[in-house]
Amino acid sequence: MGSNQKQPLGILEQVDLRTYWENEASDFTPWLATQENLRLLGRAIEMDLETQGTEVGVGPFSADLVCRNLADEGSLVVIENQLEKTNHSHLGQILTYAAGLDAKTLVWIARKFTDEHRSAIDWLNRVSEAGLRIFAIEIELWRIEDSPPAPRFQVVAKPNDWTKAVRGQVDGGASATTSLRLEYWTALKAHLEEAGSKLQTQAPSTNYWWNLSLGRSGIHLTAIASVKEKYIAAKVYCHGWRGQHYYSCLESQRAEINQELGLEPTWERKDDVQSCQIHLWRDADPSDRTTWPELHRWMREKLELLDRVFRKRIAALPKPARGNGADEA
Repeated sequence: MGSNQKQPLGILEQVDLRTYWENEASDFTPWLATQENLRLLGRAIEMDLETQGTEVGVGPFSADLVCRNLADEGSLVVIENQLEKTNHSHLGQILTYAAGLDAKTLVWIARKFTDEHRSAIDWLNRVSEAGLRIFAIEIELWRIEDSPPAPRFQVVAKPNDWTKAVRGQVDGGASATTSLRLEYWTALKAHLEEAGSKLQTQAPSTNYWWNLSLGRSGIHLTAIASVKEKYIAAKVYCHGWRGQHYYSCLESQRAEINQELGLEPTWERKDDVQSCQIHLWRDADPSDRTTWPELHRWMREKLELLDRVFRKRIAALPKPARGNGADEA
């Protein structure tokens, strides 16, 4: 083949879902519940999901799949699957499951969403409180000629976190600082994406902190940008009884961790509020937009360093056993 000739392109064709998943309960739900496939879904909705259970009982009914969003302190995510066009029955089911389980996020997966059901999801996202998020996702299978089929999650309706955050703050008398925070985290998220960072991010926040997943409930990365005190920080933040357990285990490896980091982070335990942190910080003024490129580079480097050093150690730690009358976090 000459240097100017290119390999022929294949023909992309859609595959009928039922040829691969004959039954929703016995085929599709178990497939989706695996960590590898949940990761595909998580990328579509910007969440770090971990299976909590399948066919979870809610009164006389059963929710297809219940997960935890590890980057949001393990909040519950209810997933309802439908390998056909959407109908009223499944809309009612997912709302019933959410109420029964007090879930913060609802994910409705279907072959095709009708205009009416997409409008219903958009309306629910507009009128719901800021703590509730509802996603409508179409599942497709595609292949090139004789290749194995590949799944594709297409988000067709979702909560507008940007609009919600801005509206909520404006209604409450938002300050210029609040708007600045949202802009700052949005710019940082764009920087991470442009740099090809593998950090597991969430939607930008109006808070002075922004959480990123480390793969387990009770411990996560936190980025800090304080306009008032003029500093930024990258932290491993542990909270609740699970976090206390992880922090104690990590603290026993403190010398080795500091050596691997090549830095001396601050280790801090606050038993009175059940929070611990390991953090790196620097003086900075996040209100000065001209410094953002430099601050974002610093933050990315430090968060990636913490993620690289701590993620593997956290994954190797035993999960904590609840004890001493501690409440669930």
